[in-house]
Amino acid sequence: MHTDVALAVLFGALLHATWNTLVKASADKLALTVLVCCAAGAWSIPAVLLLPAPSPESWRFLAQSVLIHLFYFSFVGLAYARVDLSVAYPLMRGLPPLATTALAIAWLGEAVSPLGLAGIALVSAGVLALLAESSRSGALDRRAFAVVLVVAATVVAYTLNDALGARASGHAGAYLAWLLLLIAPGMLAIGLATRGPALLWSTARTTWKIALLGGACTAISYGITLWAMKHAPVSLVAALREVSVILGLLIAALVLRERFGWVRIVSVSVVCAGVVAIKAG
Repeated sequence: MHTDVALAVLFGALLHATWNTLVKASADKLALTVLVCCAAGAWSIPAVLLLPAPSPESWRFLAQSVLIHLFYFSFVGLAYARVDLSVAYPLMRGLPPLATTALAIAWLGEAVSPLGLAGIALVSAGVLALLAESSRSGALDRRAFAVVLVVAATVVAYTLNDALGARASGHAGAYLAWLLLLIAPGMLAIGLATRGPALLWSTARTTWKIALLGGACTAISYGITLWAMKHAPVSLVAALREVSVILGLLIAALVLRERFGWVRIVSVSVVCAGVVAIKAG
């Protein structure tokens, strides 16, 4: 993978970890997730107005992606209400690379070097070690794990779907702008149905600056990912993006004061080794 693509993906990973930390630190995780999505939709309006519309071939991918992302964002809020960031985030982001790689090879016909495959395996191994530790310590019960698993499955689904959609759109930026704009009303409807207008408005009044920041992080992070998937194999981009797992763990320890034991340190080290192998591959 070229250095410029790798560095861009790593920066996107930092932004992704940032908005997830903002959601986890909030009093109402689902409400802030809804507001972040609405803010991302608002940030996308200038791009929708200025950029050419995505090609007709990409609209079915856009429709599919909107539905997948509604599940994704809704369950992210539920996951953070049940599980520590240092447990939920690595699992939600680290479980998908192996499945994404297998499907990208079988479905998209991608070729990945042995070193790249080794890196993907290391990233996943580090996350599975964290899963084992979380299960033993009781930090992740069955119900919480089911929620995390749904999030991981949606990550695989939207990654592959949007890789095809962005490539078919003719302009990845336009595809992303329309995607964010279309997600916003759906998430707003979910927020109104589950939290009610009064509670959602109360959260918005106190967290609108955080929501705007989270929305910008979401839009830029995923924009970088869609751009990168046009210049590098989807499987490598998806795995490298999961360096956000490391950043999420560090933020959880330093900012949220969550426990950071030796198993998590080893897991981070293994993930780092995987990132190096992906970059070299």
